[in-house]
Amino acid sequence: MPSSSSASSTFQIEYPTCNCGKPSPMRKSKTKENPGRRFLGCGNYENGKKNCEYFYWIDPDPKLRTNLML
Repeated sequence: MPSSSSASSTFQIEYPTCNCGKPSPMRKSKTKENPGRRFLGCGNYENGKKNCEYFYWIDPDPKLRTNLML
C-alpha cells in the first residue's frame, strides 16, 4: 500500500512589470466611477515618484456588462 504524505505548497502571483521595470501589483479602484474595479498600474503609481503611466484594467467595465445583460 503506498504511503501518503501531505505537502504544503505556496501560491505566488507574478505580476507583470511596468515600463519602469517595477512589479505592477493588483490594486482596487477607489473612484466613484469604478469602485472596487481591479487594475494593474505602474510600480511607482502611489509612492509620489514619476511613473510610466502603465495601466491595465483586470475587471471588465461594469457598464458594458450591464448593457450586455439587457
